[in-house]
Amino acid sequence: MRVIWRTTILTRRARKMRHLIAVIVTAIVFGACRAGVEAPGTDGSPSGSLPAIAPSEVSSTRSPRPTASARTSSALSAVAAASPSSVAAEVEASDSFWDQLVGGESMLTYESLDAIVADSHLIVVGRATNVREGESYSVGGLRFMYATVALDDILSGVPETTEPGTIELRMDYPATTEVSDLAESIPDHQTLFFLMNGGELSNEKGHLPDEQERWRYVYIPAGPGGVLRDIGGQAYGMGLDDPADFPNDLAGEPFAEVVEDVRVAIGDG
Repeated sequence: MRVIWRTTILTRRARKMRHLIAVIVTAIVFGACRAGVEAPGTDGSPSGSLPAIAPSEVSSTRSPRPTASARTSSALSAVAAASPSSVAAEVEASDSFWDQLVGGESMLTYESLDAIVADSHLIVVGRATNVREGESYSVGGLRFMYATVALDDILSGVPETTEPGTIELRMDYPATTEVSDLAESIPDHQTLFFLMNGGELSNEKGHLPDEQERWRYVYIPAGPGGVLRDIGGQAYGMGLDDPADFPNDLAGEPFAEVVEDVRVAIGDG
């Protein structure tokens, strides 16, 4: 099941260190508190940055789901019986793209679907269509890229965009990876995104209007749990190693049902 569920692209230590550097240097993607940290400029000098992100402490009031092991085992068995090789291949191909951007250990995690819904500024279903190189910083060799997502459905929030029907994600990526390689491995499947908006985070931090406007059209996945993929009609997350943790506990659950669960959670909020 672990082979189908996830193919590790980076070692645990490398992923953890990359995310730790991202927190310390920029406090943009994965933070532990609302207090902001100034990011260095391309030459290592300070410049404006988004504030850090902290998950809300939200407890679910909905009926508990079946245990992760029971749901995952039955769902993956059904998928494997239908098309084991194609599902495994698509998961592996998708991992090769997303794991380099949001996979691995993170300081930003959520205990449940309700918690990540409550923290997200925008929740959409869409597909990544292209990527481009972004900023780079000398401190820690940190690099960022932008991914364009074509929107198929908007579940919550109003997209901030200069191109209607699309949004832009900003993510750090490993020094060993080239944007051109990522561009060649963009997966074609739908993805459920839980996102933070840069402008809103900047506003919460009390930044000046110019700084808020600078990040207005930038979205950031809410940690590894912010990317939930539809592969073979089943949900596959980019979560932590424990299969009982969110979003790993959704592995193999029908993707359409997860989307409906999100709608319910939004309504309950």
